[in-house]
Parts: sequence; C-alpha cells; structure tokens
Amino acid sequence: MQRPLQTITNYFTDCRESCIFQVRVMMLPSDTQETEEQIRHPLLVPYSDGSISIATEDIQISQILILKCNAETRLTRRGLFQWPYTSGGTIASRPCPKNPQRNATRLCKLCLNTNWLAPDLKDCHRVVETIPDLDHVEVTADNALDVVVMIEALLRDHSALNYQELLTILNKLQDVVNLSRVTPNLGQALIDTLSDILESDSDLLPFTNTILNITDAVGDVMVDYQGSFTLVAPAIAMSVVDVVPGQFSSLTFGVSSDRAGTKPEIFINKSPFNGTVAFIFLPSALQHSFPQSGSAQSPPARVKFQFFGIPMLFKESQKGRSLNTFVVSASVTNASAPVKDLDQDVRVTLRHLVPNTVGSTLLIKHG
Repeated sequence: MQRPLQTITNYFTDCRESCIFQVRVMMLPSDTQETEEQIRHPLLVPYSDGSISIATEDIQISQILILKCNAETRLTRRGLFQWPYTSGGTIASRPCPKNPQRNATRLCKLCLNTNWLAPDLKDCHRVVETIPDLDHVEVTADNALDVVVMIEALLRDHSALNYQELLTILNKLQDVVNLSRVTPNLGQALIDTLSDILESDSDLLPFTNTILNITDAVGDVMVDYQGSFTLVAPAIAMSVVDVVPGQFSSLTFGVSSDRAGTKPEIFINKSPFNGTVAFIFLPSALQHSFPQSGSAQSPPARVKFQFFGIPMLFKESQKGRSLNTFVVSASVTNASAPVKDLDQDVRVTLRHLVPNTVGSTLLIKHG
C-alpha cells in the first residue's frame, strides 16, 4: 500500500535581530577612529550559505569608558556586604556574615555604563530575621535606603504589628529622615513603608502623631527635584511645591480615589471633577507669607499637601461618632511670615465615604 507523497514547503521571511558585542582592543587613543573602521568593515560584509542570508544594518560602535565598578557597601537582611572595586565582566565574592564558609557573589557588568548587578545572597543566612532584630541595626546616611528596603521586606511577613514592633519600625523611620538626604527615591520608599503600616491590621492610634510627624518631615526635607514632586502609595500620598518668590497666585490640590482610599491619584492646579474625594484651594493672599523676590532665604518656601486614605488612623474616641471622609492637609514650610488673617478663603472640599450629601466644604479664614 503506497502512501501519497507529501510536499513540504519552507517559507523564509525577513526578520531583524539586534546584538551587542564587546571587543577588547589594545590601542592608543589616537587609533580610535581607525580601530572603529577595522571593526565596522567585516561586519558590513553580507553573509550567505545558500539558504540563509545575513546583512548588517545600523552599526553603532561606542567606546566603553568605565571599565570598573566602584567599591560599594550595602546593608541587607543577610548582613553588611562591602563589595570591592571590581573590573567589569568579573564576579566579586564576599563571605556571608552569619556563615563565613559560604559566599555571596555579585557581577560587575561590563557595558556602556558599567554597573553592579543585584547580588546573589541565596547562600547566606539572614542576620535580620525578625522586626526586633532591627534594634541592632544602626541607621546612617549611607545605609538609609537599605534600612527602609529591609523594613519593607519584614512588613510583608506581617499582617498585623504589635505595639513594640510598631515602636521599633517607626523609630528606625524617624532615624532615616533625621540622618539622611531624603531624595525622591528614598522619599518614595518611606511613603511606601508608611502605607504598608497603615494598611496593616494594627492598632495605630497610639502612633498617629508619630506617623503624621514622619510624613510631614519627609515633605519638609526632600531634595533633588525641580519645582514640585508627588509621592503616591496605596494608602497615602504627598505633593510638595516650591514657591518662586513673587510668582505665587493660587494653588490647588485634588485627589481621586476608590472608596477604600487605596488608589489615590493626585492633581495639582486642576478643577474638581467626578471622582474627586478631597480638594484644597489655597488663595493668592497666601503670597504675603512667602519670601518676596530678591530674598536670599534658603531653603525656599514650600507648600506641602498630604492625603491619608485610612480614616482609622484618626478614629474618634467618642462613641457614636466616626470619620466619614478621608483626611487631607496643607501646610507651608519656611514661610517668611505667619499664615493668618487671610483676606481670602482657603477652601477644603471632602466627599463623604458613606453618602448622605454631595460633599462637605470647609471655609477657612485663618491659616
């Protein structure tokens, strides 16, 4: 019995791929252009073996100027690691602090911007296993972000925190704010951590003022941004706006969110819209509290807005009363004069969490 012949047809299509090659060339600086041409010429020659053809397009040749990774000290839950000055393309090795017979490794990646990759610490035992272990961790300006990242990792293992655990964590966060330069990157890590605490099933009332003070301090001392910056986490958000002397007219801060308060979105200088749960209007009269043009005051005046999506942080102690809105605030840092006796109203509009009216509007005559 014969089977019918089968015809197999191969279909070839054009495709494009990109590749990165690294070439180490022994050369003098004056030979750079000649060396590039020596590399480019053979790459431009088409290749074909009869069935496959390869043509090269868009060749970019760049000189790698940074050949080594700088020495770096990193604090982790598995200990303190001091990575040495390392040549690109090689792997550094350091003994594990808790079990020195094993090693942590880290690759110094050689590329246009040679840089450290994340370390491989899987063979190292944890030094900081529980929240009480944080008591033995000293916060410095150099390890502040590492400490916050460590706390975030510990919080993932806890749905609720007891009094002592909250005290330990908040004390460390206070140290971070007091001892380090709070860049936007560090500020976001702090806000993320505070949001995790607010979302936990913990009794936060004994620490309400501490949490508010830490949040306020983040906005006061944040640096390395231009004009304004916003930090957003599921349960908390903050905007800071630096005031240009003599150029302040008015300023608004709006927040949209779901009813759980866990998806805040911030709008600066935009009118209220459907979905707005909190809105603050600061009038132009506020300009009299700011340094005027030509003032040498440093740091500059700054307006801070804060939004808290967890009303339980402000639980009312009196029976039969409960907070029916989210909480927002506006404050001024480095003002040249007290904010008081404004001849225009500060307006705060809050939407009720349990609907009974369209919203609540507060008119504030004095700052």
